[in-house]
Amino acid sequence: MRIIDRGTKKIKGLARHAKFDDVIWITVIVAVALGAFSIGVLYERGRYLSDHPVTVTYSDEATTLWDAYQNTKEQNQTYVASKNGSLVYPVGCARANTLSDANKVFFETLEQAIEFGYREAEGC
Repeated sequence: MRIIDRGTKKIKGLARHAKFDDVIWITVIVAVALGAFSIGVLYERGRYLSDHPVTVTYSDEATTLWDAYQNTKEQNQTYVASKNGSLVYPVGCARANTLSDANKVFFETLEQAIEFGYREAEGC
């Protein structure tokens, strides 16, 4: 007798068991109750968020500091690539740390790296 036949026989045997119908009904009732509860929670969360919207405001000082940080970052950023690769990474990018020190080539600007045939890595 094949394994599938034995499995089918066991399932049919369970279906004939006296408590099988009770177990099925309890499982269905619990599943419906959990589904209804989840839908209710989602509805209440949506209603609360529509009644109490979240707004984020930035002070002028925070905006100025962020812009200064971005400018400093762009001015001080150098790029690194592998002699054997085609991607250029900003120094400090986690993926750039996988490059072999012997194969690293550094560039002052992204444009300089592009002139040498590299393309910018996405996600850094």
